[in-house]
Amino acid sequence: MADLLLDNAIDQSTYKIKLAELTFDLGQLRQTLDQLPDLAGIRRDRTEYIRRMSKLLSIYECANRAEKRQLLDQTFSRRTADANGIYLDHSALGEGQFLVSEKESVTSQ
Repeated sequence: MADLLLDNAIDQSTYKIKLAELTFDLGQLRQTLDQLPDLAGIRRDRTEYIRRMSKLLSIYECANRAEKRQLLDQTFSRRTADANGIYLDHSALGEGQFLVSEKESVTSQ
């Protein structure tokens, strides 16, 4: 835009108006950008979640039936069970449900 001013393609007042508009738009875009979620934080949280879940999986596999039920009760607030297995809801992470253990019935509270 400065080139247009220097080349006399636009006058000084038009330049100032356009500069003010663009500065305002840039400020709004920066404000919007500041309000977006922290992607590094989300990645860090997911990595930590996966690390903890991998440890829980080992504990779950070694546990007896009562311990498995207690582990699920304490770890997940949303789960379902049917004749085929236990399903855990991870919709907060955008992943939906997945099967944890086949052919084991666990009572969901």
